[in-house]
Amino acid sequence: MYNIIKFEELNSTNLYLKENKDLYSDKTLIITNKQTSGRGRLSRTWLSTIDSLTFSIIYKDQFIIDNFSSLSLISSVAVFLTLSKYMSNVSLKWPNDVLVNEHKICGILLEATSTNTLDSIILGIGLNVNNDNLGDNPNATSMYLETNTKFNKEKILNELLDNLDMLIEDFKEGNKKYLEIFKEHNYLLNKEVEATINEKQEIVKVIDILENNEIVVKLNDKILKLNSGELSFHKL
Repeated sequence: MYNIIKFEELNSTNLYLKENKDLYSDKTLIITNKQTSGRGRLSRTWLSTIDSLTFSIIYKDQFIIDNFSSLSLISSVAVFLTLSKYMSNVSLKWPNDVLVNEHKICGILLEATSTNTLDSIILGIGLNVNNDNLGDNPNATSMYLETNTKFNKEKILNELLDNLDMLIEDFKEGNKKYLEIFKEHNYLLNKEVEATINEKQEIVKVIDILENNEIVVKLNDKILKLNSGELSFHKL
């Protein structure tokens, strides 16, 4: 069960939870209608309005803290399952991008917090739901733009949380359903793409995703196994 707290406007739901982490218990969810300074991975800007679903969850469960990289993939698969109920051509781009018809529809940001030791994980999700105008970003889309249908954001949120909990519980029981789904719908599989590896620009071919959530790529004649801190793919 989530403790859901709503705000009309925040600079960033992730930042709010980071600054107030000691005030909230495990699985507190902060949601806002408008986020003025949202950001994604690699300090990229993420714009959100009342038409978006914008929220962050704080996890203090030690299992989740110990499995930070798995939560990254799990969260994107939870979004994937939610969207797949309403539309086709949904895919996943490692480590946690969700695409529809090759356009980005969701931003996910995980951040760890610590006092003396690592004490919580904050998961931020921004999903374009009823947006009919995404500004000058030709690579973005929304549920509305893909289906010409307006959605109940609360219903979408509840479905997304149900999928998230289901995947986490499955993982706690020793299964990795999330990884099977991610690999099956891996947008980058067998593609040659531009990437940055340890600050160097390269062209790599994506081969696989491993049990430890690392990605396997081929660079020239070498096979590399890398985590999200070592490799990032260029924006679509």
